[in-house]
Amino acid sequence: MKRNILSAIFVIAIVFASTAQQGRKGHHKSQLTPDQKVTLGIKKMTLALGLSSSQQQKLRPILLEAASKRMKMMQARKENRGQRKEMSSDAIFAKMNNALDQKIAFQNKIKNILKNEQFEKWQKISSKMHKKRGAKMMTNQKRKQGHSKMKGKKRAHKGNKTKA
Repeated sequence: MKRNILSAIFVIAIVFASTAQQGRKGHHKSQLTPDQKVTLGIKKMTLALGLSSSQQQKLRPILLEAASKRMKMMQARKENRGQRKEMSSDAIFAKMNNALDQKIAFQNKIKNILKNEQFEKWQKISSKMHKKRGAKMMTNQKRKQGHSKMKGKKRAHKGNKTKA
């Protein structure tokens, strides 16, 4: 079940994988509307999974809803960035439970539209994207920790080495 939930997360990642790559290069990602992101995502899914036109039409509202929810959550996080509050264990549980319920519902909607082979392929692609994203997040966290440790300390440069 945990695996299925994670794969639902990665459907969204598949949809926005190319726009994320563009975002690093020229920050084009933030300039796209949710509708534009969904259009690009559906085209990528069509290429990867061989979607029919009826499947594309059925996926559009589902992906558009997910994209708009994601944009709202990102805006809320930006607004509350400096106001971190400690959450109780019940609040954390409720938040995680709600997120998992949404992921399960999303996955079930996708499963109802895709054929069995398409759904299996989608799950494989989603899990690969999840692994990539997880590894990337870990390297970013390590880099941030390294920068915070280096504050106040002088960094050694090649030109500063002295011969003994």
